[in-house]
Order: sequence, then structure tokens, then C-alpha cells
Amino acid sequence: ITTGLGYLLPAFPDAAWQVESAVADGDVTALRYRLTGTLQGAFGEFDPRGQALDLPGVLWLELSAGAIARSVDFWVSASFTTQMRNTH
Repeated sequence: ITTGLGYLLPAFPDAAWQVESAVADGDVTALRYRLTGTLQGAFGEFDPRGQALDLPGVLWLELSAGAIARSVDFWVSASFTTQMRNTH
């Protein structure tokens, strides 16, 4: 998680996650979220041109002994790519 955020946040310093719904069952939680932000730094093949990001996703968390044991993030890469290729 730390590595991923360390890569994402310099490019999207205004990144914001809004939880739209959540379901928990014991030590497993699934969150449906929307990530928004503006590309302000280089991110892989994408150079910043003020591209707006509005990306829905699902985060799956498994806990063990009160800590995150596993985290899996699902989102549509084609949607991300389309948005980063557009300027507005």
C-alpha cells in the first residue's frame, strides 16, 4: 500500500477517495470507492496536462491480528488510460 501511494501521490497530489459503500464480514471488508484527482506530475507514460481523474474501484481488505494482511484494488485500466489521454 505504501509503495503504491508513494508512486500515485506525487502525480496526483490532490487525490481523494470517497467511499460509496462498504460490506464487512469478519476479517474481510470490501469498499466501493471513487478516486478523483488531477494529474500534476509524470505518471508512467502520461505527462501532466491537467487531466482530471474520476475512477471507480473496489478495495478488498483482509485483516489479521488487527492489521491489514492483504489488500487488493480493482479498477478498469482502460478507463484510467482514456482519461489520462484526454486533456479535459
